[in-house]
Amino acid sequence: MKEANAHRLELETDYFRKYNNRFVSRERRFRSVQLRSFHLFLILVLIAVLFFCAQRATAFVLTWDRLSIRTVRVTGAPAQERSEMWSIINQFRGNILAVNLEVLKQRLLALRQVKEVSISRDLPSTLDVCFELRRPLVRWHTPTGWRVFDETGVFLYATEDSADAQIPVIQTEIDKAEKIFARASELKKLAGVIDHVAYRLPYGLEVKLKGIGEVFYPGEGDMHGKFREYFRVKSQLLAGEHPIYVDMRLPDRFYLGYNEKNEEMDEK
Repeated sequence: MKEANAHRLELETDYFRKYNNRFVSRERRFRSVQLRSFHLFLILVLIAVLFFCAQRATAFVLTWDRLSIRTVRVTGAPAQERSEMWSIINQFRGNILAVNLEVLKQRLLALRQVKEVSISRDLPSTLDVCFELRRPLVRWHTPTGWRVFDETGVFLYATEDSADAQIPVIQTEIDKAEKIFARASELKKLAGVIDHVAYRLPYGLEVKLKGIGEVFYPGEGDMHGKFREYFRVKSQLLAGEHPIYVDMRLPDRFYLGYNEKNEEMDEK
């Protein structure tokens, strides 16, 4: 009987111990969950506080008078479009940190004379704008004056000055511009010695060199090489004669014209 009571007591003890262990385990898990939720709440509160502080700090910085643009340093400004340049820049006054430099750059690149532009901030209140301009190469004579172009055929500005670019185009309609600028890279190499160029049918491109009486119709191909070869043999070829024009359109041949009727006189 004692053995049975002892065995039952042992079972009851084991049961209560297991029950108590399960209760303690559930209580610990519950406390653990409560602890993690409280931490998460604190983190959210901290994030909200930091966000609020960052927002206030940003608002302060963007409205701080010391960061307002007071000076704009410009290097290489386009002379003929200076007023348009300042009109664009003045639209972007305000806080130096808030100004959109990429949008400002695109607006300035729309100016005809501007090839490239770089913009940087010099804190606290200075904006640096540096231009790379298109270089005038051709000045085109029209009934209303001269029109200046770069080597790619981009129109830069109109002028009354006949010396604004290296190569003058005369007696040629503006609709022939594509044919002239197709040879711009070759003309650029000779810019210092060219008196003028024109486009005349049926010869095509006409080139007049400084200090040389005859005009040239170089045709397609190596213009510089043709001139070099012509002047190499000129003294032997002309024998004291002075042609009006030299037609170089056919390979390895020079046709010389000696009167205004363009009669063919000699062949190399």
